[in-house]
This record gives sequence, C-alpha cells and structure tokens, in this order.
Amino acid sequence: MEKTVSIAVVSTHVIQHFTPLYRHLAQVSGVRLKVFYCSRSGLDEYHDPGFGMKCSWDSDLLAGYESEFLPGAEAPIQPRFWANDSPQVGGRLAEFRPQVLIVFGYSKAVMLRALRWANRMRIPAIMLSDSELVHPRARWKRLVKRLVLPRIFGRVSAFVTIGDNNEAYLRHYGVAAQKLFRGAYPTDQEVFWKAREQRAALRLSTRQKWQIGQDEFVALFVGKLIPRKRPLDLLQATIQLSRDFASTPKMIAVFAGDGELRGSLEREANASIGACCKLLGFLSQSELPAAYAAADVLVHPAEEDAHPLTITESAMVGLPVVVSDRLGCIGPTDTARAGQNALVFPTGNVDALAQALRGLVMDRKKLADLEAATLTVARDHSLDACVRGVLAAVEVLTTLRSAHKS
Repeated sequence: MEKTVSIAVVSTHVIQHFTPLYRHLAQVSGVRLKVFYCSRSGLDEYHDPGFGMKCSWDSDLLAGYESEFLPGAEAPIQPRFWANDSPQVGGRLAEFRPQVLIVFGYSKAVMLRALRWANRMRIPAIMLSDSELVHPRARWKRLVKRLVLPRIFGRVSAFVTIGDNNEAYLRHYGVAAQKLFRGAYPTDQEVFWKAREQRAALRLSTRQKWQIGQDEFVALFVGKLIPRKRPLDLLQATIQLSRDFASTPKMIAVFAGDGELRGSLEREANASIGACCKLLGFLSQSELPAAYAAADVLVHPAEEDAHPLTITESAMVGLPVVVSDRLGCIGPTDTARAGQNALVFPTGNVDALAQALRGLVMDRKKLADLEAATLTVARDHSLDACVRGVLAAVEVLTTLRSAHKS
C-alpha cells in the first residue's frame, strides 16, 4: 500500500486462529493495525461449555501486533447479545483514529456499537462473518433477519467473505456484489503447511504414540463432543464397518475433542464387539497438525456448523473430508468441494456415512485423488488468501474515501 493506513479491529475475545491474520497485516508495509479486545478469554484460561472443561492455548496470542483490552475485558466471553459490551469502545477507537474499522458479524452489541461509531465518523467499515443459509431456521427468525439485516448491512462498506455459502447469505440480504471481497477463514498456515511436508514422519510417530498400525485406516473427528456435532454417527458407522473388515484393512475412529457425549461414545464403543475407537481428549493447537497427519480422512458429521475451521486445517495437511450436507463450507470454491476433496452424505444417515467410508477404505486410488485435490483447496483458503481479501477491501475503501474528500 502506497500510503500508511491505520486499521482498527474490534474482537469479542482473543481467538487463536485470528491472531496470525493480525500479525500478517501488521507486517504489511504501510499498515498500522490495532486490535481492541472486549474479553481476555482465550488468552487467560476459561471455561468452554462445549468442551465442558477449562481451556487455554499454548502459544503467544498477543505477539506481533498492537492490541488493547477494553474496560471490562476481565469478564469471560458469553454468547448473549449484550454480554461483553463496551460502551467505551467509541472513545478508544477515537484515540487511535483509524481510517478503516473491521468488525466481526452483528450478533454482539459491541460490534453494532463500533459500527455506529464508524458511520458517525464517516470511517469505512469492513465486516467478516461465517453466516450461511444452509441450516434451517425458525420462520420468525427468517422474518426478523429479513427486516433487520438489510439495514445493518447497508451501514457496512465492504465484506470479506470466506466461501460460497457466506457470499450467498450476504447477497440474499441485499449486499451488492461490489461490496464482496473473497478472503478465507484465517489459520496458522505455517504450522499446517509444515505438517503437510512432514506428513509421512508425523504419521509414523503419531500412530506409534496412539498404538495404531500404519496400514490401518484412520477416520478422524476434531471438535466438541456435543449433539450438534453428531460424533456418535462416526462411531456407529465404524461399528458397521467393523463387521465388514474382520481382518484387514481395519478402520479406526479417532476423536480429538471433549464434551458431554464423551461418556456415550465410551459406553457404545465398549458395548460393541470389534469396534475400534480411540478418544484423545482435548488437543491443544500445537498438537492438532500431527493428529491430522496421522489420519487418512477427516469426518465432520455435524447437523449444523457454519464454516468449521477443522476442514480448512485438514486440507492444509492433505486430508480429504467426509462431511454432512448441513455444513456451510460445501461449495465449488469452498473448503469442502463435493467430488474433489470431499464426499458429502445426508446429515444423520449413518448408512450413507458408512458407505462413503467403505469406498475410501477399499479404493485407495479414490482416496489418493481426493488427497491431491486438497492442495488447491488449501491454497485458495490459506492465510495469504485472507490477507489478500482484507487488503483488497481496504485499498478500495481508502481510495474511495480519498476521492470523496478531494
């Protein structure tokens, strides 16, 4: 960028997969970036109700970029609309004097408060979100959104989108095409690209640690063990396949995560003769790349998930995916591309899931073809792609603002 541009970001809390985006933007010549956090959750240990445990991340999430915690940031992050609001956000932004504001979605009061401040100061605002139209919503919610969202979106200058369904959502609520800039869901791409390069060695060492043979087929689930994610569907499909593969090749379901369904998974696995299941518990961010490298396929059977980051991460390591049709990341240019790197089955249909997995276990050429397609997906949805999308939006908005002033 030719001239220095100051960018302010308002974030609800310290989100581990967004910090690489902030670091990369802060390193761009001509960019000054500052992130305003409403909560220390993510940096400090906090209770995650989905995992059912206290969580913390094993990396420095504040290094490499400028940040500030807003008054009240000691309160843990909560999902309610008014939770973690900060009436002082406008004053803190005013002191920084940004030329562009970035907010995340519209489901928190503080984001709309920051957006109103930007409108009042005539500062262009960029919004990032993962909203989609894939999962069903109650009629009253659709009616409210139809009335409210076009007004909110009309106050936003540009949107950095993360995929096909995200763009379809925004267009559905009246956002013009020229306001859309394709980006990606940010990840710590370096560690996942490195795992891809070292996949053979990581596969060997990790499987030895798990006490799983190198020839066994591993279907990996990464996420919270909660009803919405439907991890039991994978276990039940594995039980079906265990009857088919009494000798070899054997299929093993590996679950990386924790949550309320862990006990149910353990009981059902123990009650099923021959079923192969391994529960790893919660994995830190530094442990995930090796887990992906050790698997043959990632399975995400959720009945509702807007844009699961695990699909992006697994593609970077080289894993094809088997996913339910309710995910918001399925599309021809998204992270789950049916027939390319992904097999898609009807949500909740365990027989269809088992059939998809059976095909990959028995046809290693098909598996290899899906693996090869993950390289294109990973490049299209890399951190670099996210940075390009943000900078493209900033460039257009600052150019337009300069033209209006002159």
